[in-house]
Amino acid sequence: MRRTKFIFACVLVMAVIGTAGAQGAGKKAVPFKFGFSIWGTSDGHGRYVTEATKWAVKAMGGDLVIDTGALSPDAQITSIENLIQAGCKIVSFCAYTGDACIPKIAQLCKDNGVYFVIWDTDITDPKVKQIVEANPYYVGNTNEDQFSTGYDGVAQLAKLGVKNLVLVKYGIGVATCDDREKGALKAAQEKGIKIAYTIIAPEDAKKAMQDVLVSHPEVDGLFVLGGTESYLSPMNSAIAAAGKSGKVRIASIDFSDAMKGMFASKSLDLIYGGHIVTSTFAALMAVNAYYKTPLSAKPYKVHIPYLKLTSSAESEAYYSLVVGSVPPYNADELKKFVKYYNDGLTLDSFQKMVSQYSISDIQARHR
Repeated sequence: MRRTKFIFACVLVMAVIGTAGAQGAGKKAVPFKFGFSIWGTSDGHGRYVTEATKWAVKAMGGDLVIDTGALSPDAQITSIENLIQAGCKIVSFCAYTGDACIPKIAQLCKDNGVYFVIWDTDITDPKVKQIVEANPYYVGNTNEDQFSTGYDGVAQLAKLGVKNLVLVKYGIGVATCDDREKGALKAAQEKGIKIAYTIIAPEDAKKAMQDVLVSHPEVDGLFVLGGTESYLSPMNSAIAAAGKSGKVRIASIDFSDAMKGMFASKSLDLIYGGHIVTSTFAALMAVNAYYKTPLSAKPYKVHIPYLKLTSSAESEAYYSLVVGSVPPYNADELKKFVKYYNDGLTLDSFQKMVSQYSISDIQARHR
């Protein structure tokens, strides 16, 4: 019975994506220059979200311009200025440095007639939100359910027996991180877990973890709320040096190139990520607006699913199916997300197709 249900589900997934817009076949691509602002591409997440934007822009026949170095609010503004000066009529960025830079970016886009979309973050300041949403060139944003992910991470650690937990935050006043923490704190309260200490944006992650283990020897759990690439390996070194490998159960958010090895060495129990498609679908939202076929008259938000991995085998599937040599969506599949090619597309059907993103979804479509 379970196998029958799985096959039926796969057929439904393929039906939604595979048949939704054959009427767009043969339409010529409308050329455009797409600007992508990113902090850098040397880390795994930065590299993969950049590649994930390329999937969408290439499929639509656009020209992608990448500007790196957006590491602060001022640098993000400069990055967008660079992209506009390069002739981009669409720009995309992650507002991970906070809301402060967004009004200036919004004004730059309005003054230059440039559509813009934000990925992987929400605008949390009500005044900024009001200003930006009144901008005719603002399309909207993508983000994941950060609160639920923070909650689930702690709930899963509770199942592994964790009683005294250390949280690691990569920033303060960053909506994504703050929402993850709120979810984690709620789960800790409900599951009877004590938050022994919260480490905030440590410059020396190994020393920070060493200090916590000395002052709180009862610690038996660690939850990194983002920045796996920067924090988890050095913190694992501190845990190993304290003779607590395997005794401290570990969860993290944001996939890392080292996660397969961490699972194998039992220095990681679960990790959330794979949300690189947040930039793919943000790009497609903006392309819809640029093509004068917007999916909504007002700015809107699209929810992106996280992937949750708990083993080396699952991480291997991710590297093969999501960031392997073949993208998880081919050009024809991506065109189903653009109304120019798919006349029947609505915001609801767009979100429905996005929500199906998963390892099993990719496996079903690529058989």
